[in-house]
Amino acid sequence: MTTAVNSQVAARALLQRRTMVVLTIMQVIGTVGVGVAPSIGVLLAGEVTQNEAWAGLARTASTLGAALLGLPLGGFAARAGRRLALASGWWIAALGSALLVLAAQRSLVIPLFVGLLLIGAGAAASLQARFAATDLAEPSHKGRALALIVWVGTIGSVLGPNLGVPGKIVGHHTGLTVYASAFLIAAVFLALAGLVVFIWLRPDPLLTLEAAASSHRTPGGPDSADMASSDMDSATPGVEDAIRSPAVRSARRRGRIRRRPAPGR
Repeated sequence: MTTAVNSQVAARALLQRRTMVVLTIMQVIGTVGVGVAPSIGVLLAGEVTQNEAWAGLARTASTLGAALLGLPLGGFAARAGRRLALASGWWIAALGSALLVLAAQRSLVIPLFVGLLLIGAGAAASLQARFAATDLAEPSHKGRALALIVWVGTIGSVLGPNLGVPGKIVGHHTGLTVYASAFLIAAVFLALAGLVVFIWLRPDPLLTLEAAASSHRTPGGPDSADMASSDMDSATPGVEDAIRSPAVRSARRRGRIRRRPAPGR
């Protein structure tokens, strides 16, 4: 029994390391594309609208997009797993960045704000990656896993606003404006981030966690009520104090007595 448990722990630790590698690569690549919106996006909005007030709304649009698209992406993750939800978020952002290429090249206002709204899905995916990093982490390592994903995301956030420099080179060869070239590069990075997580985030950490939890609820497994009580005992101090009260302890004992089979059965 101990050998089986140790092998399960080792397999989970190996899967967590693989998940962290994939998420780290994805996060660096994806946040390069997301980092364009609050910097070059504002400059592009000012140039297209010729209005400082509308240019300020460019930053609001990308933030609003992250808020609006974060909810459905979170629900999608609960149904289909982290892999598909994260990939979808990055690809939606890539579509938004492609719209911004058109907006920058043709000075179109509506595609500008729609594109900035959609690119917010990349920010939502970047935030969701923090939870993916903690799905299979040991309780004592969850904070470290989350902090690592946050930290590597800053690398892309620093590089993203500087895409105007390679944008000049791309624009020289393609005939695109500097801003259009910058968002073209961002679209490639965002699409690549989605491709990385779609191909390599297997098995899905959230689905693996749910499968492990459901296996503990099988008839031959440990008592689900006892496991729930154990999980609650390690919860917040307020809940722990409530569980340890005499009334609750008595109720739990009565529940165990009712679950015991009658003699001779």
